[in-house]
Amino acid sequence: MVVVSQTEVTRLKELVRGIDPGAFVILSDTNEVLGEGFKLPGTV
Repeated sequence: MVVVSQTEVTRLKELVRGIDPGAFVILSDTNEVLGEGFKLPGTV
């Protein structure tokens, strides 16, 4: 599972398609993500 921003969805789909064109992918709008280990872009 992966959480990405709306602006990253297209790039993620391109990456997945390049690795496995037959991959099963589910996209879902999310309002909140809870848990540890999340970092904002540019803070890694």
